[in-house]
Parts: sequence; structure tokens; C-alpha cells
Amino acid sequence: AQIFLPKPYTREVFLGAIYRLLETPNQSAGQADKHAELASLRDDLMAAVATSLAACHQALQSNDIAEIKQQAHNIKGYAGLFQEQSLVALSAELEEVSEAKEVRSIAVLLADMESWLRHQE
Repeated sequence: AQIFLPKPYTREVFLGAIYRLLETPNQSAGQADKHAELASLRDDLMAAVATSLAACHQALQSNDIAEIKQQAHNIKGYAGLFQEQSLVALSAELEEVSEAKEVRSIAVLLADMESWLRHQE
């Protein structure tokens, strides 16, 4: 099953869509099951962010600023899904400084994003 969400959407709309996807015909997932699934999705978010940050570091070493910009855009999308506004802001700023090719600012923002990620554990 697929559900399409128009942007911008609220956390409630997003979570409602996930709940609908998790429910099976003739049987609703229990509240505990839904929370477990959402926790699993949040773990997936953190793993995706960590992977993108690693890709940014590798791209920075090879001076592939376009890749950093793309990864920042990806992180911003992931963060938006879970209404993680501080990460949305950091990734939007990373996207901007990548566009401007401000390497020093890129390194600082990557460190800030890694700090954010560590505080989520």
C-alpha cells in the first residue's frame, strides 16, 4: 500500500499515515505495536542521518561539495518527516553553505549535526 502526503504536512498527518499503513484489514495494530513501529522508524531515521553524515565527511575529504549539498538535502527531508526542527535548520544551513562552497562552515555544521545525533541516543 502507498500513501502520498502533500508538502508541507503536519506530524499528525504523517503519523496518521504510518498508522494506516501498519494496520492490516480486519485487525488493527495495538497501541504498543504502533509505538514499537514508530520507534523502529525513528531508529531508521537516525541510521539514515548517520549514513548521510558519513557520506558528507567522505565527500569533504574528496572536495565533492555537490555531494555534501545533496546529503544535506536528504537529511533535511528525513528530519522534516519527524518534525526534528533543529536538525532541519542545521541541514538547511549545510545545504546553503555547500552552495556557497564555504568549506570551514561545512565542517562546523557537520560537527554540530553529529553532536545532535549523539544527543538522540
